[in-house]
Amino acid sequence: MFSGHYYHATTRKVVSVFGTLFNNISVVRKDATGKVVNIVRVPLAYGPKQKFLARLDEQPNLDAGKVAIKLPRMSFEIFSLTYDSSTKTNRNNILTAPDSTNGSKQLAVRNYAPYRMGIQLSIMAKNQDDALQILEQILPNFQPEYTVTIKDLEEMNVTTDMPFVLTGVTMNEDYEGDFVQRRAIIYTLDFETRLRFYGPVSKRALIKTANVAINGNISGTEQISVQVDPLTASATDTYDVITSVEFLNASDKFSLTMQAGSGTYLAGETITDTATGTTAKVTSFSNNVLVVSFADGVFRIGNTVVGTTSACSRTIGSVTQLITPSPLDP
Repeated sequence: MFSGHYYHATTRKVVSVFGTLFNNISVVRKDATGKVVNIVRVPLAYGPKQKFLARLDEQPNLDAGKVAIKLPRMSFEIFSLTYDSSTKTNRNNILTAPDSTNGSKQLAVRNYAPYRMGIQLSIMAKNQDDALQILEQILPNFQPEYTVTIKDLEEMNVTTDMPFVLTGVTMNEDYEGDFVQRRAIIYTLDFETRLRFYGPVSKRALIKTANVAINGNISGTEQISVQVDPLTASATDTYDVITSVEFLNASDKFSLTMQAGSGTYLAGETITDTATGTTAKVTSFSNNVLVVSFADGVFRIGNTVVGTTSACSRTIGSVTQLITPSPLDP
């Protein structure tokens, strides 16, 4: 059922952006006079805090010669991913964009699947002052969210404002044993953000002409035509959109130039456009020109017209209105 490889690296982008928010935090150490003696940039890594705490447990004694893991440090990890039904929109919506490699095509992708992602940031320090310095450089930026613009789809240049919402802060001091044992003060910050997962991007032809016929049944048919001018324009070119509206009275006559074929239409018989279902009465047929009246719809070039009595079947080459529109026209 699912075929064809595609990968927009959505989760990877979010993780990278989230980590970038906290990769420039420092801890300042001062002496008794207030003079700065040391500035430590706090390292940040992706992974569960339990991994770093296990490293501490491997070397808990401060008097040992082996170098232990350095504190302070930060780590973050994804801890939840759930479907977000509250922001769900119509799955049949199509997002389009110009195709830079082919002017006669456009890129298209179906509507995204919304998800909520939970991310946990852990601050680990061996003394309270270091931990509080780190915490105070983070909390003022989240009230309670911090919004970052990311590119969801690189090839279609689709961007999304992604809020990272701070949902909670907890503190835990891991300290057991005598005074030579190492301790870890841990602040855990819970964040939530929203992701948009897109499916494969496809290419489709540009629609440059559209014709809509509204059948009035009694008074006639209203025909609305929309066309790009020039028809050779691509999605990135400069072009005009020409819209025309015609009200075709039921008694109007049309001249249909029919392509060569067998059979002859009979005057007075009913003919039918097999594609649109439009019917009309035959006024005359000569030299492959079929004149009809009392049409209840629209005849289109390329469609087949069949006579009810004669069974004559031919293809429309051109359509011309012989009488001006009804005076009811504005």
